[in-house]
Amino acid sequence: MDNGKQALRDEHIASEHEIFQPRGLPEALELKEKFGGEAIFIAGGTLIQLQREQGIELPRYLISLEKATELKGGVADEAGGVVIGALTPLADLRLHYAIVKGCGLLIVAAKGVGSPAIRNRATIGGNIIYGVGDLIPALLSLDAELTVYEQGGFREINLWEFIKNREEMKSFILASIKIPVRTLLDTERTFYRKIGRREAFIPSVVTVSGRCSIREDGRIADIRIAAGGGASAPQRLVRCEDKLLGAHLNSVTLKEIYSDICKEYTPTPDAFLGTRYRKLAAANVIVSELEQLIADREGK
Repeated sequence: MDNGKQALRDEHIASEHEIFQPRGLPEALELKEKFGGEAIFIAGGTLIQLQREQGIELPRYLISLEKATELKGGVADEAGGVVIGALTPLADLRLHYAIVKGCGLLIVAAKGVGSPAIRNRATIGGNIIYGVGDLIPALLSLDAELTVYEQGGFREINLWEFIKNREEMKSFILASIKIPVRTLLDTERTFYRKIGRREAFIPSVVTVSGRCSIREDGRIADIRIAAGGGASAPQRLVRCEDKLLGAHLNSVTLKEIYSDICKEYTPTPDAFLGTRYRKLAAANVIVSELEQLIADREGK
C-alpha cells in the first residue's frame, strides 16, 4: 500500500473514532480501564485495518501506544537471551544479527505475514496480542517469554502460560518478548510451515513450528512443537513433546506420533474447513519434519 492510500485510511479512522496518545503505560492502562470494551490498544494499526475491511465494527476509543515512553521497538542481545521490543515492526526483525544468529525461525515466520507494506507497519507485539498471529507458533517453539505491564508493574510470563491464562488476565500491555539462550547440542533442527489457500494474504489453514535438539547418542534432548492457523489459538503439543523427550530417534514410531498429534491438536473450524482437515494437515507436516530429521541423522 502506498503512503497516500495509508494516509487516507488513517484519516478516515481518525474521523470516526476518538484516538488517545498517552505518554506512559500507567496513563494508557487507566484509559483502557475507564472505557473497558469500548477501547482497544493500537500500535502499527494493521489489525484494525484488516478488521475494517472485513466489516468488523471497531470500538469507539483507540489508545495508541506509539508514544508511551516505556515501550520501544528494536532488539537487544542481553544476558540470557534476545529481547525484542513489542513495537518492533516485523520487517525489522531480519535486520538484527542477534535474531539472524539465534532466532532465524522467527525471520522465516515474519516473511509469511502479509505484504511488505504490512510488515513495515505491523509489530511483533500486535501479532501476539491478536491471539492467532502466525508468529506465535514459531515463538512457542522458541520458548519465548513475555514482559507485560499491569497495575502492579512489570512481570514476566512464559508465552504458553500467557496463551492458556489470557482470559483470566485483566488489563495489561505487552512490553517485550525474550527468546532464551539455548545451549546448542549435537544437532538442532527447526521448522516452520504455513499452509494457506493464498499463502500470505489470508489467515492460514494451519501453521506449524518446531524445534528439536538431538544428543550425540541419538536421543531427543529437547523438543517443542506448536500448531495454529485460521481462527485457532496456537497451542503447544505438550503431550507429544513429553512422549518424544528422551526417546531415541530409532525408536520413534511415526505412525503413533501422527495419531497422537491428531488427538492432541484442537483447531477451530470455520466456514471453509473443518477440524479434521486442519488436524491432518498439521500431523502431516510435523511427521514429515520428524521423518527428515531421522533420515538426516541416519545419513551422518
